[in-house]
Amino acid sequence: MKKLNVLFFALAVLCCINVAQAQVTPPAPSPSASITQVVGLTNVSVNYSRPSAKGRAVFGSLVKYDQVWRTGANQATKITFADEVTIMGNKLAKGEYAIMSIPSQSAEWTVIFSKNLGVNEGNYKMEEDALRVKVKPTTTANKVESFTVEFTDLGTNSANLEFSWENTSVKVKIEADVDAKVEKQIADFTNPNKDANGFFQASSYYFNNGKDLNKAYDWIVKSTSMQPQFWTLYLKAQIEMKLKKYKDAIATAEKSTELAKAANNTQYVEFNEKLLAEAKKMK
Repeated sequence: MKKLNVLFFALAVLCCINVAQAQVTPPAPSPSASITQVVGLTNVSVNYSRPSAKGRAVFGSLVKYDQVWRTGANQATKITFADEVTIMGNKLAKGEYAIMSIPSQSAEWTVIFSKNLGVNEGNYKMEEDALRVKVKPTTTANKVESFTVEFTDLGTNSANLEFSWENTSVKVKIEADVDAKVEKQIADFTNPNKDANGFFQASSYYFNNGKDLNKAYDWIVKSTSMQPQFWTLYLKAQIEMKLKKYKDAIATAEKSTELAKAANNTQYVEFNEKLLAEAKKMK
């Protein structure tokens, strides 16, 4: 009998433990979200929570004007830069920061990048700022129900970090130093021991970004001398046109056309035909 009582007691304890461990997990009212964007050649990641308006007035009510705000819900929004960047014209070292902001109804917002990753409205200290910038808000035509962070207006070396909620949008411009990275790559790829594709990539970057055409031409000459391809020869012809070497451009485009036809690439045949027509007018 005692053994049975002990057994029942053990089972009862085990059941209580299992009940205690079982939990009901409802959906979060401000669910977590993350977004990653390559700006230039730099990875930028944002982790944040997304509160919803749910019929409430947001700015000036739920979010007070002229008071520091965690720019989201739950923990402060976090942003990570893989390299040094420029924010609204100001340098900011690579690393992770908490984003705080001070919304304003009649003036610019203050957007803050804090070194304190555990910052909130109650423990914010200005001396922990890594950077603060002023940004003019805009009014959106459509209402944004849930707080949204996204990257917009993507360029070769820049993007806007945009915060949107209710009928308010704030854009913070981020710029990355693409040239420094590419120049380093070019220095490596144009090493004499490298292949023809390295010279082509270096030349293409210089040509498409309005840099030194003479350098671009030297590199594409090396590339096509090592391994002529219809696309590399077409770039060479384009550069020769820019340098007003019209006879050379004609000869190069004709060779590119020949190789493109052999590869059944009608697009480059068309590209070359247009270039040839222009070059023959200028000759």
